Amino acid sequence: MAMTIQQYINKLKKNAEDLQNGRAFVSQVSQTITEQADRIFTDGLDDRGRPIGNYSTRPTYINTMEASPKKLPAIGKTGQKKFKNGKPHKSTYFAGGYRQFKQRAGRGGKFNLFLFGNFNRAFLAGAVRPTLLTEPTRMVALFAIKAGVDNPSGKVQGLLERYPNAFKLSINEKVNHRDRISRLWNNAFK
Repeated sequence: MAMTIQQYINKLKKNAEDLQNGRAFVSQVSQTITEQADRIFTDGLDDRGRPIGNYSTRPTYINTMEASPKKLPAIGKTGQKKFKNGKPHKSTYFAGGYRQFKQRAGRGGKFNLFLFGNFNRAFLAGAVRPTLLTEPTRMVALFAIKAGVDNPSGKVQGLLERYPNAFKLSINEKVNHRDRISRLWNNAFK
């Protein structure tokens, strides 16, 4: 059914208002950040499609009662649960290093920034509510990862500094974002 001229004017006004207040733009930004989160936390890839990093295979002890999402029994290097003096072990020995720990904790051997999921949740929470700055000629969405008890600021800062390429947008993410924004503008004025 065809629109009347007044209906069309009302539609254009509403679309212009949605664009001006940024609701539609924020939705597209959130979608881009969610796409980026999948690449980082599920696939373990940086902005160029390469693995973000590699897990150490150097033998290590990890307190699996506190530092593991899956409580693993504390076992020493020799396979014993107690020291010779009878005191229980508080950490578990992993001959295969952090890589082996991640596999035993159920987080796979592929490198990703997901252990307890706290950082991933904070990342996605920022995607839901980006801050929108509107200027006469542009809109800028600011996305932040909130530090807190589960995500100390030192941890967040350290991950951003250690793996900077993980947090850049990939070519596909840029193209997809640009396409979504173009469709948004084009559909608003059809």
